[in-house]
Amino acid sequence: MKISGRSIYTVLVAVPVLWAVSQPAYALLCTRYSLDHSGFVDIAAAASWYPEYLNIPDRHFEVIEGQKSVRSTRLVSYRAGNDRFERELVYQLLPSRKLLASLRQLGGFQLPGDARYDCDKTPEQVLQSFQ
Repeated sequence: MKISGRSIYTVLVAVPVLWAVSQPAYALLCTRYSLDHSGFVDIAAAASWYPEYLNIPDRHFEVIEGQKSVRSTRLVSYRAGNDRFERELVYQLLPSRKLLASLRQLGGFQLPGDARYDCDKTPEQVLQSFQ
């Protein structure tokens, strides 16, 4: 079976557009532009924590006192062998529509790298959508 360039173009353009259109208006949509994989086994391990696209409901954000940015935190559970662990994933949206994603450091471990995203809303727009 031969795949034409037009078929590939259709998939590359149509799928992201359909995905974006299907997302609710009350969610923050972000695309990763930077990934620091230090502290991870490899870049694929870092990418598993910080996906290429984020869709975070606006209502999950809270005001950071004294700042113009907003924060969302999520507790993530995972297994390593027979052990179960929990980590806190923190998302901070800046007025420039940049989002910083990071894992909270556990004592005694190397600080994991973070990720940076471009988003479709400012903190003010996120807060207005659910007030």
